[in-house]
Amino acid sequence: ATNDQAGSFVTLRIDAITIQGKWSSSDPELLLLRMCSNKQAVIERNPEADPKTTNVQEENTEILFAPEMQNGPAGVDICSQEEMIRRVSSEILNSGRWYRKVAFAFLRRAQAGEIITTVVDGKEETVNTAVDGDYVVQANTRWKENYILSYATTSAAYDLATPLEIPHGREDAHQLRKDGYRCYRSRTRIRALRATEEFLQRHCPSKKFMAKWGSPCSVEVDDIIAAQVSADSEVTEIYRIEKTVFRETFIPEQK
Repeated sequence: ATNDQAGSFVTLRIDAITIQGKWSSSDPELLLLRMCSNKQAVIERNPEADPKTTNVQEENTEILFAPEMQNGPAGVDICSQEEMIRRVSSEILNSGRWYRKVAFAFLRRAQAGEIITTVVDGKEETVNTAVDGDYVVQANTRWKENYILSYATTSAAYDLATPLEIPHGREDAHQLRKDGYRCYRSRTRIRALRATEEFLQRHCPSKKFMAKWGSPCSVEVDDIIAAQVSADSEVTEIYRIEKTVFRETFIPEQK
């Protein structure tokens, strides 16, 4: 993978990597090797193959470029994704609640190299750059924010086999169809809690942390700290949901 203008990727010289056996850069199913800010490699396979995103172990890999870690206010370091998971997993699992996403969203295939800036209520949340197989999501909220999801995440979060009709009553229905969007119902389920001032002071004093894709993500008091949780109750990703977006798109699960 090569670096982009947003600094989301790194350039690597790959001899071999290990993932359930030996893989090499000549493997035809190898789509992308990303290096997140915590220097943890992530590999994605082509959508036509068995799609998944998984952590891999690097072997004989020389890092030629890596994005500079940014600092928060007063020189406070931005917490890496790996460190954020370590800091908040216990609290989210013990004190958080389960929520499910009830709103539908509009999805289209992303163009490789396309840069999407996520803006909510006039504030920039994060920036991400698409690669082959990614999707662009336009949320069905008042802000109509856009963001990028990998194929693996998209196929897990949405039923891509059964698109819905874009409501004809929407003022932007024609534009959505023209831009190639289709409507899908979400099946996302998260564990989450509210980011209080005290919570942020303990876990994220810079009020920024690195997203899974390697770009900084801002968080404010009363925003939602959300976690993806595996079947064996391990937190696999931490991200922020803006408070008004959360209220419009998620409901608590009944016990």
